[in-house]
Amino acid sequence: MFRAPFSFTFPRFAQKSSKQVHNMATTLGALLITRTTAYGILSPPLHLRTATASIMADYEVAECGTTFYVYRGGRAPTDVSHVRIHKSIFAIDDEAFMNCRQLEFVESHKELSKIGKRSFACCLLLRSIDLSGVKIIEDYAFSNCAAITDADLPKVERIGNQAFSHCMSLTKISAPSAESIDMWAFNSCGRLISAEFGERLHTIGQVAFLGCPSLRHIAIPLPLRRRDIFRGDPFRCPNLSTVQLVGKLYNSVEYITMAIWRNQMRNTINQINLDLPATHADEKTVAIRRWIGEVQDKIIHFKILHSMWLTRATTNLELALWKVKLEEIGDDSLECKSKKIRINEGGSMGLSTNATREYRYRQEKRIQCGADIIIKNVVSFLKLNRSDDTF
Repeated sequence: MFRAPFSFTFPRFAQKSSKQVHNMATTLGALLITRTTAYGILSPPLHLRTATASIMADYEVAECGTTFYVYRGGRAPTDVSHVRIHKSIFAIDDEAFMNCRQLEFVESHKELSKIGKRSFACCLLLRSIDLSGVKIIEDYAFSNCAAITDADLPKVERIGNQAFSHCMSLTKISAPSAESIDMWAFNSCGRLISAEFGERLHTIGQVAFLGCPSLRHIAIPLPLRRRDIFRGDPFRCPNLSTVQLVGKLYNSVEYITMAIWRNQMRNTINQINLDLPATHADEKTVAIRRWIGEVQDKIIHFKILHSMWLTRATTNLELALWKVKLEEIGDDSLECKSKKIRINEGGSMGLSTNATREYRYRQEKRIQCGADIIIKNVVSFLKLNRSDDTF
């Protein structure tokens, strides 16, 4: 009876760490392919060849020599340190890397659009991950990621409940496309200094920034239609001292024609940065909410005044233009009111030569005046937007 000079024992991969499994698979795969005996090349069992190929396919070695775990969905091994998100993956599954305490770096791609619930929760060493294409960050996605220092989220639209809570090294947030920030989103980010959002933001949840004693600067839009974007008390931060307004509505202040009005608006806008440093932490949100209402009221007031002055000015301009042009016609233009009619030799009716000349001259002057062109093109450009989408 034929016996091989040696035998293999199939390892229990599920009981080994990912690095051990990878090393065993690599060694075993090479051994199975190259091992020969006096009886010829050994043919390993099919299930062993399949398992080995599958494990080896989950890892790639970069040019620098670093081994990357290639994520293709599901739950990743808990001891991975470097991860590469496969291009076929557009969303990270819930709890995919939760408690991967050795994970340091994640290489992503721009098509990745969603981070699932608790996907990277408690990844204590995670320092870097590319989120440039992500639009949704679900609840607890990066909770307790103590090594993350900044969150650059250019396309993120929603930040879920406690998405970045207890990220103790996080110092800066930038989310210009954010529309909603759920409650407790940045709870207990003790080193957070700056949080900047864009004009699309319409909701900041209850206690979103609770436990952020270092937060000093926020950038938020001026809400439209007197909408209150705050839910409860999101800014209970003792050192919050600077609020920056962003968006088209705030930028429209620069188009106010009268310099004295612009100066009054700027003083009202800057007033919050004078009041906040002396405001108690429990009153920060109340002070910001009240200040936003004052800015909105003042913008409405000056827009009404601006429109009244502009209407009066354009009326005077139109009358003045017509007066100048009509005076150029002279006394002979009166003859145009009594058109001389004669009978042509052919029996047809028509204007006399002088009457025709005066009539055409007046028509040319009406066109050359250009008042209607000025009103249509220039004045509309100067007007501030008063559509229903503003207030």
